[in-house]
Amino acid sequence: MSLRTPTWMRTIAAVIALVGFMLGFGLATYVLLSTFKNVHDEYADNLMTEAEGVVVEIATILKQLNELNIAQCNQENMLAMRRSLFLSNHVREIGYLNNNNKLICTTGLGVLDEPFSSDGSDFFTENGFEIWIAQPLKMFNQEYKALIAKSGNYNAVYDLNRIKSIGLDGFDWQLIYRQGEMTSPITGSKETFRHLFQEDGHDFSLLEQYSEYCMISNPRYCIAIESRYPVFFEHYRSLIFVVLILLLSLTFINFSVALVLLKRFYSLNSLVKRGIRRDQFFSLYQPIVKLITGEIVGCEALARYKGRKSELFPDQFIPVIRSLKLTWLFTEKIIRKALLDLESNADLPDGFHVNFNIFPSDISSGRIQKLMNIHEVRNTRFHLVFEVTEDEELEEKESKSQLEWLNKQGFSIAVDDFGTGYSSLNQVKNMHCQILKIDRSFVMDMEEGSIKSSLIPHIVKIASDLNLKVVAEGIENQMQENELRELGVEFGQGWRFGKPMKVKNLASLIESKRHEN
Repeated sequence: MSLRTPTWMRTIAAVIALVGFMLGFGLATYVLLSTFKNVHDEYADNLMTEAEGVVVEIATILKQLNELNIAQCNQENMLAMRRSLFLSNHVREIGYLNNNNKLICTTGLGVLDEPFSSDGSDFFTENGFEIWIAQPLKMFNQEYKALIAKSGNYNAVYDLNRIKSIGLDGFDWQLIYRQGEMTSPITGSKETFRHLFQEDGHDFSLLEQYSEYCMISNPRYCIAIESRYPVFFEHYRSLIFVVLILLLSLTFINFSVALVLLKRFYSLNSLVKRGIRRDQFFSLYQPIVKLITGEIVGCEALARYKGRKSELFPDQFIPVIRSLKLTWLFTEKIIRKALLDLESNADLPDGFHVNFNIFPSDISSGRIQKLMNIHEVRNTRFHLVFEVTEDEELEEKESKSQLEWLNKQGFSIAVDDFGTGYSSLNQVKNMHCQILKIDRSFVMDMEEGSIKSSLIPHIVKIASDLNLKVVAEGIENQMQENELRELGVEFGQGWRFGKPMKVKNLASLIESKRHEN
């Protein structure tokens, strides 16, 4: 496999890192918004403390004054009103009204020259208070808007600028009086109150934050507070900067870790392990031809692997299988799957030779005897040939006995890639083999007349002396085929006769050759 990281793998790692960033950003936003609720709560507490103080104080003052039952604006009445004003924290002015609902004296102006009649009030509270909102007043040559509350023969004035002074930059708020679904605005930013909750509640997002609070002592008085993303970002500017730096760092780390894990997941070792476990290895079949007649007498089952994201070649996965010590598990699956594949095609003749490659370690260890545990091997209609590469392990006494056992079971043994490995003439004699397969490198050099290709006649002579059949691998053209046939090579294999193919294609090729002959 290429050492270069594939684009698709980088893309997946980037997506994973991006998802991690979004989750982290979402979590950070959730935490910051949750803490920002505390800002709303604190601001609401300040506003509600002032509002509740005004409501309670006005109700108390007006109740006490009305209980005096004074029917005129005399010195006793003025003294009582001024005493109440002096002791108050929120009220700016107190007035007395006659039975005709006309203001006749106040704590600030004393007895008026002319009784004063007010316009109709803005709303009535449930306990009978009459409320005027933003009523223009003039005191000591200064005009201001005030809230006036009247009960019985007295009213009290509250300067709205006092509660407005509690405001925070960037925040909108509104104090209302709620009567069922109807709301009467008292002060603050217009149309801020949305009536989303029956009691206290928050509706927060990154772009907009909204809260509603109702007075504990009198839930009809409620305050709405609203802020938007510039206020939120300004409030957490430094913290957001730190969080973004942290998230970007974690995103890079996540990308790197994801890339490492993906590389590990799609490494050769992992791919081979999963391929064996998931039965992703399969066989293609390359025909073996009798050179004199052109008849296809057998095939070699060649293992292949193709996953969803990658394709491996034998020179890649065979060494890994060997290093992972999964040789027999792999071989067993390949044999079983290939025989099922071949047996399913009735066009293949009985006695057809099917070659499988066997690892030398499975011979020396004795695992090869597990062949007879494979149902498909015991019941096959084909003649099985097991190809063994030259290896020093086959010199061991145990290996020789295992090869002899194979012969006794009726299987043939072929020495694969003969001439390139460890073997000697003496070893070939002791391997109980019936076939020598000349390595493709000898055949490829024939056209150049190399020293290596000149050894082919000697190999054929050795095979003849030992009564072994010879198969030449890697035949690609007519010239090679003709020359090998003249040298006495009986069988051939290579692209000249067909690339590795599926069973149905092999059966079709055999049928077409039969008609040609």
